[in-house]
Amino acid sequence: MLFELGVGAASSIGASSAEGPSLPGLGPGSTPVSINYVLVDTQACLLDLPVEKTGLSVLGCLRAGAASYKSNVQTGGAWWGGPALRLRWQSPFSLFLEVGGGLVVGTTTAGAANTPTWGEGAASLGFKL
Repeated sequence: MLFELGVGAASSIGASSAEGPSLPGLGPGSTPVSINYVLVDTQACLLDLPVEKTGLSVLGCLRAGAASYKSNVQTGGAWWGGPALRLRWQSPFSLFLEVGGGLVVGTTTAGAANTPTWGEGAASLGFKL
């Protein structure tokens, strides 16, 4: 079983227009917007199926997270969750390599862009403590 917990904060400066916030950059005639995020993201891999004696395992995971954001334009929150699959290779030592992907379903509070589903993928290399 694997459990991960991430806690973080971020800030961004962008621009707003008549259509609402546009954070990637400041366009002509736009108003500067500062936005701050605080988030918690968890993932638990409850299913671990080893593949013979290869060092490979298939992991079945569930993810849940939440964030709050505040700017000089709006304040709100977001939450998300969904299933994920990972393929993990554990060396005889402490080194491991993981690749995986998942489907995430989420929502935001009123007044923000709402993208209800998206896919994600990741790869990581690490050391088991």
